[in-house]
Amino acid sequence: MERPPSSATCASNEPKQDRIPPALRDAPRGRYSSENSTSIFPNGAAEWRKNSPPLRGKPFPSGRRHRMDLTKADEIIDEYQQDRSWLVMILQDVQEAYNYLPAPALRRVADRLEIALGQVYNVATFYSSFALEQRGKHLIRVCDGTACHLRGAVNLREEITRQLGITEGQTTPDKMFTLEEVACLGACALAPVMTVDSEYHGQMTLEKLRQTLEVYSQGEVPAATG
Repeated sequence: MERPPSSATCASNEPKQDRIPPALRDAPRGRYSSENSTSIFPNGAAEWRKNSPPLRGKPFPSGRRHRMDLTKADEIIDEYQQDRSWLVMILQDVQEAYNYLPAPALRRVADRLEIALGQVYNVATFYSSFALEQRGKHLIRVCDGTACHLRGAVNLREEITRQLGITEGQTTPDKMFTLEEVACLGACALAPVMTVDSEYHGQMTLEKLRQTLEVYSQGEVPAATG
């Protein structure tokens, strides 16, 4: 006689749609917009935590959870008087304080503003200026606009990869540099151009690039060029 399936097995065979709370199942999907920016739970974060299943997959950067000092995040939220309409500005200030948007800080923002964590995550992933992975001390952006592309931007990126061992979106193991590619930096007259943090470095050559990276590696900030 075959052994009847256990209750756990039966539960796992239930249609997934039936196990999703109606508020989540019927919620609008897609990227963040003003039309779906309000919480789908009128009573805020407490109701969301009660009714929502745990987030599956990897909605946030992988790694062990650890206790993080969220004092800065709390101070920023207090400055905006816990007003959810300032969510984007709050996330900008949180990223400036931590150099990225750590998962514990996003959870704290959701709790303090009493909005769904998924809503905060939608905003954080909608804008390319937000980073969910820890970035390096110095952020390198290489312009890939038409003028820069024609004048050797590809060679600059390849040289950065040779010098630092990273490609677009990656950070060096010592957390010193993060490399990003941008469509345009708005300085076509200086092509090819790149920025390190907020400093513009224009009319770059491979030799100037090597010198610039060396100076930053030594903890100094070279003057902008161009």
